[in-house]
Amino acid sequence: MYSIHAAKIGPFPDISILLRYMRTSNSVETRQRLLSLVAVSMGVNDEKYEPVNARENLEQLLNWGSIYQLCELSSECHINSDTVPLTLPETTESAGEVLTSTQISKLALACLKRIVLVHKSLNSNGIPFFPIPIAKKLICERPQLSEESEKSQTTSFLGLHSNALAIICQGLLCRKPEIVHSTAELLQSLMSHNDKACSKLYLTGVFFFVFTYKGSDWRPLAKLLDATHMKQDFFIRIATGTKRNEFAAETRSILGNLLPDGLLKVLMNHGADRFAEIFVQDQHDTPEGELPNVLIDLVNES
Repeated sequence: MYSIHAAKIGPFPDISILLRYMRTSNSVETRQRLLSLVAVSMGVNDEKYEPVNARENLEQLLNWGSIYQLCELSSECHINSDTVPLTLPETTESAGEVLTSTQISKLALACLKRIVLVHKSLNSNGIPFFPIPIAKKLICERPQLSEESEKSQTTSFLGLHSNALAIICQGLLCRKPEIVHSTAELLQSLMSHNDKACSKLYLTGVFFFVFTYKGSDWRPLAKLLDATHMKQDFFIRIATGTKRNEFAAETRSILGNLLPDGLLKVLMNHGADRFAEIFVQDQHDTPEGELPNVLIDLVNES
């Protein structure tokens, strides 16, 4: 109903209450149906109707508790429950699952994307805003807590000691392509014009996680690597104090120890799409220790 009549109904002022009830309810079905309602109110809708223009609804969720709760829900994909029925008859009184773990993660990731994009990162002249939009700050940085807050049960319950960005990164370990792609797109959006967070992205393990993906469509992952691999403030620069551009490319890139030099040069000189194509191409048919001919040709051109 909200997806059809949102313009008449207007903003929904109590989304935070829905999230709180979703967190405390003992009914699985209630929690999952509330998630669907929250998602629609944020403009996330897979139905035939146009997405809701939900800026005022989104603004209500720009707080740590709401964002962390969605980050936790995005990790549901690691629970192997995709074989359960989508729903039980509504006439029964038993609480049943109405969404699979993959569907829950997809909704949560889509909601997080909407939250991240609610405020622009650039002004009309293409200059990044400072400070960065609050959604990026909340996800990428741990909140500053007072001593009293650190001891409170509420703080522990909301996960304020945890790292929301690390939870999102672990979505790359999911075996579902739609989750991996959505996670990669969200991470790229979070790192865009966010140099401080981007420089420490390697600490989440994300550059190892991407190479566990066995799917054939590698473009979202390649775009994430292309956007971030040369911006990591890892130990070489800190240890030597030498300017980064004085090092060879394979040393400046966090992928220097993870990829063959030739494949790294393809990423740097030919872009993410070409890298994704070659990375997937012939990786099962090419004898170990040999590179595909197309890669050899590109390396020679570089």
